[in-house]
Amino acid sequence: MEIMAGNVPPTILFKDICSLGRKSHIAYIKEMSTALQSLGVPASVFQPETYLLRGYTSALFAKRLRPLLNYNDAVKLERVLKIGIHHQHFDNYRSASGEQFYHFLEFLRTPAGQNALSLVAQQDRLARRGGEHFTAQEMGWIAMFEAHRNDLNGRLDDVRRDHQVVINDLELQLSEARHQLETDLARIKRKHFPASLYTPLCDVDFNKACWTEYTLECRRQKRLPVDLPFFRP
Repeated sequence: MEIMAGNVPPTILFKDICSLGRKSHIAYIKEMSTALQSLGVPASVFQPETYLLRGYTSALFAKRLRPLLNYNDAVKLERVLKIGIHHQHFDNYRSASGEQFYHFLEFLRTPAGQNALSLVAQQDRLARRGGEHFTAQEMGWIAMFEAHRNDLNGRLDDVRRDHQVVINDLELQLSEARHQLETDLARIKRKHFPASLYTPLCDVDFNKACWTEYTLECRRQKRLPVDLPFFRP
């Protein structure tokens, strides 16, 4: 079957167009992979067999990596990766699993993630301003300010320590309340069978389920699986 679309020659088949699209996505993934691996992110994160198994097509994975394109040097990119540590997506991005890293990419798309990225951009602007030469008087002011900051941080640590005991107690109560919530929800779901069994799948879960079934069928037919263009992008 042949198609015509815009400037696409009529002799190009649909499967060839899909192949061209996959190549551009894979090329972008490879570009970001090189930059991120240079900082220590595990190479396995960028392997098709890893992200396809988690429900990401090459197109979807490339789309999730797009926000990192603006951070075009190692210093900026490392600041972005440290967001993942700060928000507890991984303890160290150099040892992050595929699932941890993909959750981090999803977080960057949320309002909280976008806010964290804006703070990184703000830090970059301040760092550029700090590249100017300071006078001796200005250096003295900076030293005084740093001493004041150290006093502030010490006081803040004391207050945090005092309140942590209360926080720990409240977290225990919250954990117990969540457990009770799960118990009550399970009881209600049992009363509303079978409607309670249905859960709509998001794109990633849908692709993950399709990929699992597809690879099983490939094994049965003794064929090698390939990246499919008709998954949800």
